[in-house]
Amino acid sequence: MSSRRLAVLLGLALLVVVGPIVGADTAQPASRYSLTAAVAEHGSVDLTPYRARLGVDHAIYRGHLRSDKAPGQPLLAVPVYLLGRAAGAESAVHARVFGDLGLWWDTLWSATVPFVVLVVLMFLLAEKFARRNVALAVALMLGLCTMMFEHAVNLYAHDLAALCAFGAWMAIEDAPVTARRAALAGLLGGLAVLTEYESGIVLIVLAGYLLVRQRRRLGWFALGGTGPLAVLAWYQARAFGAPWHTPSTYYAGVLGGTTRGGYSIPTLHDVVAVLFGSRGLLIGAPIAFVGVGGAIWLVVSGAGAARRHAIVGLAVFVPYLVLCAGWSGLPLLEEPGPRYLIPALPFLAVPLAANWDRLWRPMLVGAVIGALVSIPDATTYILLRPKQPAIPELLRRVRVGEFLPTLWSMALGRAGIALYALSVVLVVAGLARVWRNAPIAEPARVAPAGPVPALRS
Repeated sequence: MSSRRLAVLLGLALLVVVGPIVGADTAQPASRYSLTAAVAEHGSVDLTPYRARLGVDHAIYRGHLRSDKAPGQPLLAVPVYLLGRAAGAESAVHARVFGDLGLWWDTLWSATVPFVVLVVLMFLLAEKFARRNVALAVALMLGLCTMMFEHAVNLYAHDLAALCAFGAWMAIEDAPVTARRAALAGLLGGLAVLTEYESGIVLIVLAGYLLVRQRRRLGWFALGGTGPLAVLAWYQARAFGAPWHTPSTYYAGVLGGTTRGGYSIPTLHDVVAVLFGSRGLLIGAPIAFVGVGGAIWLVVSGAGAARRHAIVGLAVFVPYLVLCAGWSGLPLLEEPGPRYLIPALPFLAVPLAANWDRLWRPMLVGAVIGALVSIPDATTYILLRPKQPAIPELLRRVRVGEFLPTLWSMALGRAGIALYALSVVLVVAGLARVWRNAPIAEPARVAPAGPVPALRS
């Protein structure tokens, strides 16, 4: 089986498993869904018609309701929303907390499909540096055993931003970089920023990469990013009075008894909290610790393309980590794991794949621990109470059957639940068979430096 065919089958398998889950309309999705609806139904950025659906995630500018989110995902979802309305979906005015198919339709194209494509891209890139079954395992571990998974079935923008950011890197990671690929990388990087402001980290890192390795393509990269950044400036001028005014400046929700928030220079305590706290990386994506260790090993002892991937991965991951540590809202997060780190996780795919023979045991442990959080969180309810221990609560929900509805269960009741469970079992069995039968030939791009015979690069 060719790599491309396997990638397509992997994507279809993930859609069968993830696609039918109908996420809840919590505060984050409501803010995004309402902006999409306002633009689609009224040609406006004013969320007043959807006031009843909004939670704490909103902003107020001169007395008018606004979304407090970056506009990329809501704007990109406008055609999807209009298509759903044409097919009979209800307006976002009538959105329900559970089982809302209009919200599911928006989520499918804004979060689920980007997640599926992202996992496929991680597999394709990792396969250049490891055996095919290793690449498949790494992609599934990063996708299903980290906080990427639960944000694929709920209307957040992290997976979409991760797809754009990682796609930008894939466009230029292999030399020579043509003008077209540099422009594509700039476009995708700009879309990542339009989707999540924090993705500016990736844009800067990739610009630095081109500056060092392909300086003559930097102009094309900048040109590609112009369009999305112009749309961002237009939106901010329309919604908040000036191109440089961001939604966070006008945030009006109450968190922890205050509307104040923002970023500050993190202390050592903040860094420890984002790594090991009740909403830290150890809960949301424990395999990332192994990935970072593998990246450091490649930087010190590796060579060639794998080492470049490790350098870029660390250059992306560390600033994201510092960003999360300095954000005042981290202790108030209701989702397991520092979700703003999600766009940095795909950059660990190559370091993990290239170090498989050396680190597969801690990878497996990290994946199992991560799955105990990500899978119940994706299939029950994404939110917890602030500082509530994640694993005991999520396992309790599984034990008592507090699962989210699926398209199957909404259409067929108990029979639908059984059919959905059967589809998941068949997909898992199929992927396990593919993994066992994958070729064991070594990848072509191996370039260890010094006495590191187990290194796969």
